[in-house]
Amino acid sequence: VLYYLTKSYTSQIRRADQYRKLKPAFFIGILSNFSQTQNEHYISRSRIQDIDTGEVTISDVEFNFIQLQKFHKTIDELENLTDKWIYFIKNAENLEVIPDNVDDKGLLSAYEEANQHTWSQEELDAYDYVDMREEDGRARMDLAIKKALAKAQAAVEKKEEETILRIYKKGKTAEEISDLLDIELPKVQQIIADYETSQNKK
Repeated sequence: VLYYLTKSYTSQIRRADQYRKLKPAFFIGILSNFSQTQNEHYISRSRIQDIDTGEVTISDVEFNFIQLQKFHKTIDELENLTDKWIYFIKNAENLEVIPDNVDDKGLLSAYEEANQHTWSQEELDAYDYVDMREEDGRARMDLAIKKALAKAQAAVEKKEEETILRIYKKGKTAEEISDLLDIELPKVQQIIADYETSQNKK
């Protein structure tokens, strides 16, 4: 647990000067055959804290254990969404129908997925076919969006280039244009250099 969580945490960056880019890492472990703590709580949360005062001294890593052996609630005793998810994890394989109190879209989807082991081969094939059609539709939509964005970006860059050259032809330097238009100096210099090169070829 320590190895994989800390590896996930440190692999977010490659250089030490990027420490500020690190995001908190949370481990969630589902224990079905044994318990990680000695108390009766079925959810265990551990953080790095001062031994004497209990103050959390490092908050970027947290370990969460769901201990199924300690979870004994019936479907009518579930108090919140966390309880409902734990109930699903522990009992979904043996349920024949989706409980009436499932009102979360993600949890409902999980129940539907788990229920597939009772489907016939024809039902599974039909389900997979619908999934493929939906994925094809999403892929076409993504491609259309990418093309539209690329076209819009090209138009913006062309307009930007025209503006830079128009000001340059009026005698302004690359530095002045960069400050005036709030565009990075290397980009302005490159546009001007390309323009001068094209003019020299004529």
